[in-house]
Amino acid sequence: MSTLPAQIRQAARKVYRRNPPSLVYAASASTLLLMTAAHESLQFRHRRQIGFSPYSTRGAFSLFQLEWISISSSLDYLDRRPLLRKHALDYLSEYGFDETILNSRAKPAILNVLQQPAGDPLGAMFARVHYLQRPGKIPATPAGMADYAKQHYNTSAGKATPEDYLKAYRAIIRSERA
Repeated sequence: MSTLPAQIRQAARKVYRRNPPSLVYAASASTLLLMTAAHESLQFRHRRQIGFSPYSTRGAFSLFQLEWISISSSLDYLDRRPLLRKHALDYLSEYGFDETILNSRAKPAILNVLQQPAGDPLGAMFARVHYLQRPGKIPATPAGMADYAKQHYNTSAGKATPEDYLKAYRAIIRSERA
């Protein structure tokens, strides 16, 4: 297994808490995150939205193509949930991050690190927290997850389809098995 999918799977298990509520939960969350990153980054190729300068604060960042408004919302969500914030920091500390990375005043630093491979765990954490803020359980099947991703990540305003998410996920799974 490549390092990147392994990191994304680890984020799904550890961001919520050290021990996930169940193995099924951990598997569903990790599949959803892997699917999201695979689609949003065009198979893990882009950490910055195409067409935007790396120095601009506009556009999307990380393999998860997170916009600042989503990152800021996740930071606020963590600030209102100290235990979840602690779990997120525990996870991030394994990759050399300290608590300053979860300060909304650190916008330039956050956006810069999300464009680097070293920022992949941070992007995975923000994507996981984004999904934690959404209603309903993560579906158990990849097809259900693709619908969920379209509804809660890409939204109706985005041009992606559930089929796009599913196709990206299947391509990653095939490449892992090869």
